[in-house]
Amino acid sequence: MIVDGLRVLVLIAQGISTTELIPVADMLRRVRMEVVIAGIDGPQALKADSNMNIVPDNSLDDALKRGPFNVIVIPGMEQSAYLVSQNQKAKKLVQEHVAQKKLVGALGAGCLTLMEFGVGKGKRFAASPGFIEVMMSEDKKKEWKFVKNETVVIDGNFITSHGMWTAMDFAFDLIEKLRGKKEADTLADFVLHIRHRKNATLIPVKM
Repeated sequence: MIVDGLRVLVLIAQGISTTELIPVADMLRRVRMEVVIAGIDGPQALKADSNMNIVPDNSLDDALKRGPFNVIVIPGMEQSAYLVSQNQKAKKLVQEHVAQKKLVGALGAGCLTLMEFGVGKGKRFAASPGFIEVMMSEDKKKEWKFVKNETVVIDGNFITSHGMWTAMDFAFDLIEKLRGKKEADTLADFVLHIRHRKNATLIPVKM
């Protein structure tokens, strides 16, 4: 049952990270948000990074008919993030969403999708440390202010996370931002999740 009309659009493509997609969608649905998982190339099953088949709820075109959305989330893994970043309809959608000062979330390589869309310059973002070192020029690092030592970063209407090992933290911080700390803590107790400190030290990934 959806209690207050909060709608979340999740953009995915081939190679999506199951460990970034599933925990976030699952936790948000447990607090009765409407989560629509949209395949940018259609509603057919996608091969995930773990070789699992993921079936989107809708194609992007059909998903947009279920809007407007309060939040857009882009999970990662390089292939999916790249394919989403090349989709002009997704780009326009995210740019308009940001212009309306609505909330945008991304995990891991999904953060680099936001960079490709040209949104969030000057904001602090999280992303997989290995991606930052290998894929980001020094100029880009300054423009988007990527950080390595926080599990989840919230800056204005952007919420970002380092990737699969922080997906649950991302989900609960997003729930707290949308529904408040009490609801986030109640769900965390129910699913036996220990909510981590936002400033916990991360070990950089060597690539």
